Amino acid sequence: MKDWDDLKFILAIYRSGGLSAAARDLGVNHATVSRRLTAFEARKSLRLFDRFSDGMKPTSTGLKVIEAAQQMEQHYHAIDLELTAQTDDLSGPLKLAVPQLILKFSLLDILAEFKEKYPQIDLQIIATNEANIHRREADVTICGTDKPENSLWGRKLLSQKRGFYGSSDYLKNRNPEAPLKLVNFIWYGDKVLPQIKTHYPNAEIIAKFDDMVAALSAIENGMGVGRIPCIIGENTPNLIRLSKTDLEDYSDLWLLTHPDLRKTPKIKAFMDFVGPALIKKKNIFMGMT
Repeated sequence: MKDWDDLKFILAIYRSGGLSAAARDLGVNHATVSRRLTAFEARKSLRLFDRFSDGMKPTSTGLKVIEAAQQMEQHYHAIDLELTAQTDDLSGPLKLAVPQLILKFSLLDILAEFKEKYPQIDLQIIATNEANIHRREADVTICGTDKPENSLWGRKLLSQKRGFYGSSDYLKNRNPEAPLKLVNFIWYGDKVLPQIKTHYPNAEIIAKFDDMVAALSAIENGMGVGRIPCIIGENTPNLIRLSKTDLEDYSDLWLLTHPDLRKTPKIKAFMDFVGPALIKKKNIFMGMT
């Protein structure tokens, strides 16, 4: 059992490529991950990773240990899944994975009502869009995607739209002759999107972000206009939609779980409660406010 506990750290290093990233994934500090790896290597007289400037790469011995650890992990998760699926009451932990902005702008009131109805369910929320249900990182996920994993079970709740929003102060006080300032995302590059270029030919990118939360903060504070989902733009008091631009399709919202968990009472109760409650908010997700 001690070795298995260490092997979880080794798998995290392998999957993330380094000690710091593994520490973030595991929710511990860098020193803890380093200490656990060093102790395991010393105890077994093995070197599992080579250290390079761009990260850590497994040695040939390390790959063999990692392969064995992955098999152990699969067995462990299979047992955990079986035990969870056999639970026949409405109590105990339920791990929900959901992006933090979906949580903030559409879900908190629903979860509060769910807890009032099912107080014995220990709701644990993981603010991410990328939890791996097969690795038991979550029991249920609410995620924005156009291609949900076909190995999961669930349904599409609703479609979404996105649009260009800016702070009311910035848009109302902006000199129409001045360039429109844009807050962009790194994956869009330095290109001004055609919809903006058509109506605001002198638009210029002020900054690029790799995170929606950070970009939203910049937009709220008047740094510029940005393209964000309507559920965020319509629910942020000081933001208004940019005139002359149309709404565009955004990723669908899905509610998913592992097929083996779908009939578990607490999972079924959660999905039956939260799904319809979110669907009632479809007009906001579509920008129809």
